[in-house]
Amino acid sequence: MLQKDTSPRGSLAVKVTSDGPLKSKLNYGSIKGLYDKTIHLGISGREPQLPVAAYKLDSGWIHYGANNDDDWRLSFYEGPQVKIDPQETSTVELGKPALSVHAIDEKQRYQSDPEEKTIFSKGTKIYITTKIRGKAGERYGRFSQRKTDSRDYNDIKPILTIVDADNDQVLSAKMEYG
Repeated sequence: MLQKDTSPRGSLAVKVTSDGPLKSKLNYGSIKGLYDKTIHLGISGREPQLPVAAYKLDSGWIHYGANNDDDWRLSFYEGPQVKIDPQETSTVELGKPALSVHAIDEKQRYQSDPEEKTIFSKGTKIYITTKIRGKAGERYGRFSQRKTDSRDYNDIKPILTIVDADNDQVLSAKMEYG
């Protein structure tokens, strides 16, 4: 039999911060119980009332833009932990993504702990990946731009440029997701 949950509750405020004048909001988030692995909740941009517990903001979508908060969107995962206390508002701050680029010998691509390098022997095939982390440790994935006069978005593929020791371009190509 279904019954109304009357357990104590608190609020969750998710703020998205940036250095510029961007308008931003959490469009959707997936929350999982930190200790109770049976808890899976979906939240939107408002401050949801949640049962008192420890959670992990597992993944979601942030919408942002200079003029409208839905011109662009980006996905995130590996979000931060948050504890909800009774009749309190717990705040999580996301944002301020920082990019790091990593390169390994392609032969090590599927190893559990490949050695990252910045210098390779001539002729070595390399595998390059990016990691974009935010201020709460969240990891960012897809960046997408809204199509004109549409609700659809196009994924933006980053452009990778490799230069040699003399700063001459060796290669420039669009990176692929996945």
